[in-house]
Amino acid sequence: MELLIGRRPFSFISTDNESTAISRFLEAVESNRIEEILDPQVSEHCKIEAVTVVAQVARRCLFWKGRLRPTMKEVAMELESVRKSEMPVTVAADEVEDGEDGGGGFSTIVDDFRRILTVDRSFTSSSLSSRESTSLL
Repeated sequence: MELLIGRRPFSFISTDNESTAISRFLEAVESNRIEEILDPQVSEHCKIEAVTVVAQVARRCLFWKGRLRPTMKEVAMELESVRKSEMPVTVAADEVEDGEDGGGGFSTIVDDFRRILTVDRSFTSSSLSSRESTSLL
């Protein structure tokens, strides 16, 4: 969620100081208006279809009850699916020159997505036995 909207979960993004970033994010996703709260770097460089899929995954990660939230493996698989469909990125991360995005923008978002996928692969391949890995699927 933070990567999509460019704000911390509990930062206030409205002047009435009643709406947190989380509630605004959830409201936007549920009413199919995610583009209204996207970080400008994301909306400029990513296709809205891919962002919508990622936002739906992020929304599920915010469920109050843990049993309803997706596992890291499920999140990684869904993000990998989006990445493989070539939907999310219109500019490859290696095409963004150093410093071009101000040091914390689009290339950081892409790197963070890749890091999530890499960490999950490392975890499931090195930390779990094959039986435990299978039970996660």
